[in-house]
Amino acid sequence: MAITTTEKNKTILERAAMTCPVLLSLHPDIEKEVTFNWKH
Repeated sequence: MAITTTEKNKTILERAAMTCPVLLSLHPDIEKEVTFNWKH
């Protein structure tokens, strides 16, 4: 899903994704790839 947003909102959304309890609850040996596709 690509959206257009401000740099401030991008930072907020990226931090929310990277500190998500579900992401953090996964075992450390599991490789987690998170990609952000921002529309330019």
